[in-house]
Amino acid sequence: MISSQQPISSYQDILVQVATPTSVGMGFLLPEWKVIITCEHIVRGNENVVIQRLESRKTFVKVLYLDNSLDIAFLELPEEWAANSLEIATLSNIETEIPVWIAAIPESKAKIIKTELTDTIEQTDKITYLELDIPVTSDQSGCPVMDSQSRILGINSAMYSINDTFAFALASDYIIQALIHFYKKQQSFHNQIVTKCFECHYLAAASELKHEKCPNCGKKLSLEIENYEPEGIARTIENLLEITGHNVDLTRKGPNSWEVERGSATIHIIYNESDGYIVGDAILCRLSQEPRQELYQYLLQQNYLLKGLNFSIKGSEIVLSVLIFERDLNMETGSILLQNLFERADYYDNVLVEEFGAEWLFK
Repeated sequence: MISSQQPISSYQDILVQVATPTSVGMGFLLPEWKVIITCEHIVRGNENVVIQRLESRKTFVKVLYLDNSLDIAFLELPEEWAANSLEIATLSNIETEIPVWIAAIPESKAKIIKTELTDTIEQTDKITYLELDIPVTSDQSGCPVMDSQSRILGINSAMYSINDTFAFALASDYIIQALIHFYKKQQSFHNQIVTKCFECHYLAAASELKHEKCPNCGKKLSLEIENYEPEGIARTIENLLEITGHNVDLTRKGPNSWEVERGSATIHIIYNESDGYIVGDAILCRLSQEPRQELYQYLLQQNYLLKGLNFSIKGSEIVLSVLIFERDLNMETGSILLQNLFERADYYDNVLVEEFGAEWLFK
């Protein structure tokens, strides 16, 4: 077992991002069980989802297990993904009023957050949750709760949160139980997606759901796999991504949001339906501890020379952006603007780091 007063490296080692066309969240690796744990509501309706570890490429994996009642899902673990095996604590070994860690991933960087496990709560459904002294957002769903000994205590889900002052996380005992029951089922129905009946808790394999009923209690039960088809501006954006040479399935990151990797740059594209704008932000690099004056002068100079693009500094990050009004978006102008953003992003990040002392996002 790994021991640390601040288990940040252990946490980052197992953390992943999970994305579908309609949702985004997190998950974490359990290499000894050969699965990735996440929340059911994140992957619901999908046979395959996109996952990404920090500093690695995105990849598709299969959904293996769905539990709507506990909001747990298992994803297949890529064979080449290695990580340290961490202990999963049980409720009998979990103390309260202790420091714990959870995560957020703003703009593709892991932010490990220290908070406090204030209590354990048994709800009317007889399920025990951990009460944390901090709220969680929807994109933090699926991240583990870890203590100072790098033990996994539970899994966060925004579905459990009821206000903006604290949050509940599902205790790790239920993760262990779900893993054991899932693997028993897999012995008879190898390589099939398994779902849990909300009524009787029977685990049904895909081949048992021909009539969309639980084979044990007869209640309605189906996998509800959806074939996503974008519409309107979202379809146009995806067509543009295709003609600029990107795998659209890998770029989807929740509703009206896409993430493109070009060289060492990461580009976020967001369509805001309410104001009708498409924003493309290429996060290139970050300022050093003591930024050079020449860097700021260079950015201002480039803003004067560039057409259709603009440099800005958000926090410590240097961002290259394009702004397109939806009425002006068509295949010809859109492809020119996005391709220019992709190419300039891949060029400028190297210039800013190598010539002006900026730092890479990941060191």
